Amino acid sequence: MSPTTTRHRTAEAILEDAGFTPAQIARLRALREIYPLPEFLETGQIRRLAFLKWELRQRATTTVDQTVS
Repeated sequence: MSPTTTRHRTAEAILEDAGFTPAQIARLRALREIYPLPEFLETGQIRRLAFLKWELRQRATTTVDQTVS
């Protein structure tokens, strides 16, 4: 099994544990495939992508905190 397959399987397991359906996981995988690798992006695009990732992490943390409370 390649490292990539292991990484994808781990990500899928995490998403399943978070309550994502197999169809939602497949859609997320498809979306990830259409975006270019960071080394092919311009600086402004990298900054926007970094901000979006940060924002999604903040939402995920807030959701988890609300669920635990």
